Amino acid sequence: MTTITEIKKNRKAWVKALRSGKYKQTKSALVNGRGDAYCCLGVAACALFGVTHQNAQRRGRQYLTPEELKALGLSREQQAKLARANDGGKEFVVIATMIEAMEINNG
Repeated sequence: MTTITEIKKNRKAWVKALRSGKYKQTKSALVNGRGDAYCCLGVAACALFGVTHQNAQRRGRQYLTPEELKALGLSREQQAKLARANDGGKEFVVIATMIEAMEINNG
């Protein structure tokens, strides 16, 4: 089980990556076909969990795995809310603030 301290550390790193300006934003996929743009969940997958764009595309991934969700203290519902915000056009800085405000799900 991931501890609260680990979850907070992971979320802090994710939020920092989202606010860094390093990642170009895309919709409806963790990583776009060229591997140069990410959804908010894709930033977590690549920056924190070492997922490559080739790996994400090969598996057709649009969401985080259950293990990745646990490491971030997110429920499936919270993940869906973030995906909707991303695909609805919310900028990464806004999504980062949403993540900071989200309750930790450590269940």
